[in-house]
Amino acid sequence: MKKQNALQKLFLPQSIAIVGASDTEGKIGNLLVRNMKTYGYNGDVYYVNNRVATVGGERTYASVEEIGTSIDVTIIAIPAQYVYAVIASAATYCKHFIVISAGFGEAGIDGHNREMQLHALAQEKKLTIMGPNCLGFLMPRLALNLSFAPGMPPVGDTAFVSQSGALAVAIIDRAQALGIGFSYVISIGNKMQVSEVDIITYLRDDQYTKTIILYLESIQDGSAFMQAVSDARRSGKRVIILKAGKTKAAQKAIALHTGSLTSGDVVVQAVFDRLGVVRAETIDDLFVAARVAHTMPIVKKDHLRFAVITNAGGPGVITTDFIAQTRHLTRAKLSARTLAQLKDVLPVAASTHNPIDVLGDALLDRYEQAIDICLKDKNVDAILVLLTPQEQTPCDDIAKMLVRRNQDASKILMASFIGGVSVARAMELLRNGDVLHGETPSALLAMLDDIIEADRCAVPMLRPIKVEAQKTAARILSRYKKQHYHGVYFADATKIMKSYGVRVVKHWDITAGFGTATPVTYPCVAKVDDPHLLHKSDRGGVILPIQSTAQLQRARKKLRKDFPQKTVRIIAQPLLASRMELIIGMKRDASFGPVIIVGLGGIYTEIFHKTDVFVTPFGVRDVKKRLQQGALAFLFDGTRGQTPYDLSAVVNVVMALQQISVACDDVRAIDINPYLLSQKPDKSFAVDIKIIF
Repeated sequence: MKKQNALQKLFLPQSIAIVGASDTEGKIGNLLVRNMKTYGYNGDVYYVNNRVATVGGERTYASVEEIGTSIDVTIIAIPAQYVYAVIASAATYCKHFIVISAGFGEAGIDGHNREMQLHALAQEKKLTIMGPNCLGFLMPRLALNLSFAPGMPPVGDTAFVSQSGALAVAIIDRAQALGIGFSYVISIGNKMQVSEVDIITYLRDDQYTKTIILYLESIQDGSAFMQAVSDARRSGKRVIILKAGKTKAAQKAIALHTGSLTSGDVVVQAVFDRLGVVRAETIDDLFVAARVAHTMPIVKKDHLRFAVITNAGGPGVITTDFIAQTRHLTRAKLSARTLAQLKDVLPVAASTHNPIDVLGDALLDRYEQAIDICLKDKNVDAILVLLTPQEQTPCDDIAKMLVRRNQDASKILMASFIGGVSVARAMELLRNGDVLHGETPSALLAMLDDIIEADRCAVPMLRPIKVEAQKTAARILSRYKKQHYHGVYFADATKIMKSYGVRVVKHWDITAGFGTATPVTYPCVAKVDDPHLLHKSDRGGVILPIQSTAQLQRARKKLRKDFPQKTVRIIAQPLLASRMELIIGMKRDASFGPVIIVGLGGIYTEIFHKTDVFVTPFGVRDVKKRLQQGALAFLFDGTRGQTPYDLSAVVNVVMALQQISVACDDVRAIDINPYLLSQKPDKSFAVDIKIIF
């Protein structure tokens, strides 16, 4: 709450000091002064520069303290090495700062140390510092440009939050050309103290913001981020994110399949899917998303039924094909009355079925009649108007008609005028008339589909899970930690898993030999068991199939010889009949904490990469829904008449791994590989288990 009150003061200042104010063209301090004067900020503005007497014809002060009165916000644009001293001396008069200056955490070890010192000062003096290395912010509603970005975007209900100041400048420039309005444009730079989590939380309660768009390069506190986005979504805000670094190699994971299958971006995507975040893949996507989010009300139906009206057959067919591939858009089945009315008003050669082809020589009247007829059809939820600029096509007139129809239409009206120079003016008319439009129908429909999917996402209540670590697991793990082992023996891993309700295949310890008292059943498999050995098969540590006592004895002796280390044990396990092999594991992500992965195992692991990812915390219902709708859904839906596999067994293991990961925070990863999944209840087993500290 204190941080939110501080941000309110930061974003709604009554007085501002500009440190580094300048009359020199090209300097950031000059741009800050120019923006204060150009857009007519109504509060008090003080210029701080200890080298000149005036800036912009107004008095300057040698320091903030010389002003002699409290200041709401001080914006700083001076060399990095002087920033600490300026803030330290100004802290008595001002508690909120925007540091434009670069040369901090992004600039090597010296910059990093400089940023740490500044952060310590902020904590000591209880200051709020946005940046450093940021652009500042703009609030069009108050004509406030507290940044060095040129221009002022139109007023709107979209907030744009960016880690990149340069991208924010580009967004502002292009938004003006496209007519997209903003409630805020905020650059957070290095996120030293004010992060995207703080801004999302602030915007959650902002009555002027309907959609929050973010450009992020990193997410440092995953749990706080999830909570902030979850709260914002629950308060009715749409959240759209362009996350950079999608193709970067994930942070070094331990040498397990679980690590390789849960790369950083896989986890981020799982988080976005769960929270109902719309992910933009490109900058163009951001603009399309902003248009759609601004124009579209929350869609409560499972599907939007589209009527497509076009003057060219090709684009109509392509659009119809694209609609068929979406999750929430379908082609409307026009009523008999609609078909009859279309047939009456359109030429004989026109197609009255959906898509409705009004032909290339269509003038305003054909488009207008087709739209009016479709607006009355109860089977139609939305109308998409496609237009290609033929010789006689009155593009501007059709655009004006769409603007008029859109003002009182009870259905969603969208347009895509496909072309360049010939449709430029018409596109401007659509934009100014607030008609949802796009240069290509596929980009527009794809984003609409994503936003409907996000709107329909049931936002989870994210609260800490209350878990009592079972005494068995705590006792076993504490013994291994004291001995500085990297993992645990299979026997102890089995005890831990069983205590959490996971079925594990039986095993026999044959390290010292075996006899009639050891009831080994055949066929079986012999393998080495060592907490320090992650991949047994790659090193010849697994021998199968074993059909007799004599073969098992030979296998035991060979493994003892090949692996002479004192920590090695030899175990035998029954060789189970063929089942579906899965990998089920947990990896502790650096940002988001425990992440559970379920994927195809065996020979399919590296070929298909079919995985479902779960980011804690989650419930049984969340796991069931994901498994039944995700990458592995074919296992549980009886595809091609086969008996479904045991869904409850997988759900049980996933929930168990969540419990262990929360109760035992020293565990870095768990790998169950393979997990043999049966189609029969109570016949699925974990075969190999690794628990890594």
